Amino acid sequence: MSHFPSHMGFLRPPGAPRIGQQIGALVVILGAVALSSRAATASETKVTVGGLAQVRHTYQPSVDDPATSVDEGLNDTANSFFLRRGRITLKARRGDVQLRGGFTFSKNNPRLQSLYIRADLPRGFQLRVGQSKRLLTYAYLSKSTNQRMIERSPVGDDVGSNRDVGIRLRRRFFKRFINIQLAVFNGNGPNTLGNDDGGLLYEGRVDVHLLRPLDLSKAKIGRKLAMRVGAAVARNSLPSVRENKDDVVLTKEDISMAWSVHGAIRWQRFELQAELLNHEVSPVDARADTSTPLGIAATTERGWSVQLAWQPPRMNRRLEVATRFFRWEKEPGNSDTRTDEIEACVGWRLDGDAVKIQWGARQKTKHRAGGVSFSSYRSQLQLQVDM
Repeated sequence: MSHFPSHMGFLRPPGAPRIGQQIGALVVILGAVALSSRAATASETKVTVGGLAQVRHTYQPSVDDPATSVDEGLNDTANSFFLRRGRITLKARRGDVQLRGGFTFSKNNPRLQSLYIRADLPRGFQLRVGQSKRLLTYAYLSKSTNQRMIERSPVGDDVGSNRDVGIRLRRRFFKRFINIQLAVFNGNGPNTLGNDDGGLLYEGRVDVHLLRPLDLSKAKIGRKLAMRVGAAVARNSLPSVRENKDDVVLTKEDISMAWSVHGAIRWQRFELQAELLNHEVSPVDARADTSTPLGIAATTERGWSVQLAWQPPRMNRRLEVATRFFRWEKEPGNSDTRTDEIEACVGWRLDGDAVKIQWGARQKTKHRAGGVSFSSYRSQLQLQVDM
C-alpha cells in the first residue's frame, strides 16, 4: 500500500500497481473530454470557490486508564483552541458535467479531500469518477457542516476511511423517492493509488423516502411528517490505516459482507435518526503483502447509534438541542468488549449552517472483559463558518 504525502497529490511512486494509476488518470481524461464536449450546448463554464472553517475548544480532564495507564485527557488538542477543520472547495460546471475538488486542513496537515467528475447521463443516471465518499454508512455520507452534534455519529469509525478512489453510479426512481447507488473503489483509502493485492471494494446502497422526500441536509426541521430508510452493503477490502509507536502501519480488511441500516423521521420540529452497522474484520500487515495475517483472529464488530434533535418554536428554528447514544460491541475474547457513549449538544444557527455555534458534552465508557469498566469525560465548544 502506498500512501502519499499531502503535497504530492496523485503522483504515483515507481513500481506501484497500475490499477490505481488508471483510475486517477481516468478522472483527468474524462473531465477534459466531458467539459470540452459540452461546448456546443453550454458555452459558459460556471466556477464556484468555497471554504469552511471549524474552530474548536476541547476540555478533557486528566484521567488515567487503569488498564493501560494512559492519560485519556492527554493529547495535542486537549484544553486548547485549535483549527478542527479548514477546507477550500472548487466546483466547475459546464452543461451536465461537473468537476469538484477540495483540500482540507486539519492539525496543520493539508491533504486532498475530494477530486471527481460528476456527469448527468440519459435516463436519469449520474456517474461519478474519482475520489469521493463511500456508501456504507449514512453517518459519513452526510456533510460535516450539517451535523446536529459537534461530531458525526461514531458508527463506521472503525470500518476505515470514508473516502476512496473509484466509480459511483446513481439512479433515482419514482420522482426521487427511491435512490439506488452502486460503486467500485480501489479499496485502499484516500490519496492512495496502490493496490498491493489487486482486490477491489464493492458497495451498494438503497435509500427510500416515505410520504414525502426527507432531505436531512436542510438545517430547519419542519412540522410535516417525513421519513426515510436506507440500507447498504460492502464486500472485500475495507482499510483502516493507523500507525503505532513503532511506526508500524496496519490495515483492517473486511473478509466478508459488511452491512448497515439507517432510518430517519421528522415531525413537529423533532428529528430522530438511527443507524446500525455490522461487519467482520481481520488485521493484516500492510508493510508487505496485504494478505499476510498478523496472527489475530477475525472478529465480528457491530455498532449502533440513536440521535434525537429538537428545534423549539418561536425562535425561527435557530436554536436546537440534540442528544445521542452510541454503542460499539465486539465479540467475546477482546480486551474491550463494549464501548458506550452518551452525548448532549446545544447549537445556535445564525444563518442556516453558514454560521453555527455549538457546545457539547460526552461521557465515554469502556466495558472490558471480566466486568471492569472505565469512564472518561469531554466537553467541546465549536464555531463553524461555511462560505
